[in-house]
Amino acid sequence: MQSVDWKRIRAEYIAGGISQRKLARKYGVSATTLSQRAAKEGWKEARDKTDAKTRQKTVEKLPSGRATSAPI
Repeated sequence: MQSVDWKRIRAEYIAGGISQRKLARKYGVSATTLSQRAAKEGWKEARDKTDAKTRQKTVEKLPSGRATSAPI
């Protein structure tokens, strides 16, 4: 049986852009196993924190006085 690189899977999930189900398929692990591990280790919270930091850095780079989103 091949070893699963959980650190790599976790890092890829936290970086964003790919679902747990797709990661499970990509690395040949059960979606249930991956989901349980992600929940136990707080992957979603880590991903949310990373997303928030990225958004904050983006806002800080905007010129002052400029709207942060396009009008509807």
